[in-house]
Amino acid sequence: ILLDLVTSWGISQLADYANDTDAYYLVENKGKQLLVRVSDEFIAMSELAKKADPKRFIIGNDPFSIATYRLI
Repeated sequence: ILLDLVTSWGISQLADYANDTDAYYLVENKGKQLLVRVSDEFIAMSELAKKADPKRFIIGNDPFSIATYRLI
């Protein structure tokens, strides 16, 4: 399962959001969840320490929610 995620942001984070054009994906495979970050320069992935709700979760100070559009 591949879910396209968007980071939620408030008014104070608007400038930071405009500068951060990276894409984030939650990949679920064989019982593991991976957060994949895709930028112009690199692709990085990290396995989540605990199971996250695919629709909405927080890592550090960054809230993520499922995108309102489909990739495919």
